[in-house]
Amino acid sequence: MRKTFAFILALSLFLGLAACGENPVPDPDEPTTQSVTETGVPPEAGKAFNNGGRYVKYGDATYYWEYTAACLEPGGIWGEFREVPGVPRPMARLGADGKAARLFTEDGYGNIWIYKDRFYLARLDADNAPQLFSVSMDGKDKRELGPGEIFALDEARGLLIASVERLNEDTHRVETCVLDTATSARKMLPAANAALLLYDEASAALYYRDLSEEIWRNVRLCGVDVTTGEAHDIALIDTEKYDEFEDCYTVEPDAAWLESDGLHVILSGYSGNAHMFMNSVHLIIALDGSGITQYDDGDAPDYGRYPLHKPFETRDINGEDEFSGYSIRVGWDTFEPVLTPEDLSGLGLPDGPFFRDDDFADVRDVEYADGALFFTIVQGPRDPAQDIGWREGYDIASVHVYRKDVASGQINILYSFASIFD
Repeated sequence: MRKTFAFILALSLFLGLAACGENPVPDPDEPTTQSVTETGVPPEAGKAFNNGGRYVKYGDATYYWEYTAACLEPGGIWGEFREVPGVPRPMARLGADGKAARLFTEDGYGNIWIYKDRFYLARLDADNAPQLFSVSMDGKDKRELGPGEIFALDEARGLLIASVERLNEDTHRVETCVLDTATSARKMLPAANAALLLYDEASAALYYRDLSEEIWRNVRLCGVDVTTGEAHDIALIDTEKYDEFEDCYTVEPDAAWLESDGLHVILSGYSGNAHMFMNSVHLIIALDGSGITQYDDGDAPDYGRYPLHKPFETRDINGEDEFSGYSIRVGWDTFEPVLTPEDLSGLGLPDGPFFRDDDFADVRDVEYADGALFFTIVQGPRDPAQDIGWREGYDIASVHVYRKDVASGQINILYSFASIFD
């Protein structure tokens, strides 16, 4: 079972900031990056590494959105700045020679999917609802795919699985659809109000939490075959049976993966207006209906919220003020440091709290893509006008986007920009 956790790193701390800028000028002294995976095998042409992330390695190049200050709102709670709909930005290509180029300009944002030499992307409309579109690698052949946000890509069948939010004055529903990449045809699935958890390409099974019935403190898990549309119940979990959730206001499935013994699920409990993580349990659900068992691994693990349908990162914090860096998970409880406090202090990040009385400096959008670590440092002043109750607001002053070669440890800046709202 532990081999399932040999994942690599990807963090999406918020939707508004991926990698943004006006001057994509890599350091000319940066050595040529060899296109080699962790196993030492060059990636196959037509295969994507970290697909669905903000930095996607495809063939021998890495692709990412290059933002500008105009793409982001000037201020936000805890420095989380939302996207401004409709603002164009380039799709950038970073080659193995360390040189960056702009391919085309679109008003897309967020995560990038690549399949058979096409990008599958999203933009925000005037109502801040994501709209999907596809474009060729040169940006010339563009296809509109309708509303939705991509959750998974089935490369064997050429299918995109996407969620679609439906909002009106009285209801909020999240529907699920399947898009055929060859024909752009859309098929709705019976998962009509679902929180998607996991897609298993081998069986074409999509696992999700059914939110159509509000049952206090219960978690109803279901599955649906994306090819036939046949749905079935998997388990109804009574979370009040677990002492770990005694002081929790809500309980949510934060991660799910498949093993030979069934569907493994991490349930996490949260409390308070800030939705603070309190505790979690690891459950194993037998798919033959024979029951649910709790995996006993000692103290409750600090899993946090990471999606196991794609790579993830872990951020270790020892005490309130000591930041211990970012690590790749290489085993069940084994981590390999990839971005250390020493790395960050050399880039001007302060010691101690990142959010202070007068300003903040934070690390965002940490992702690993085939030998390279990408991350963003955002800095700005405190802005009480942005406060909401006890939640403190900050403004953007500067954004710097970096690439670290994990093998050599060398860090180079991709680009940076200053706020246009000073």
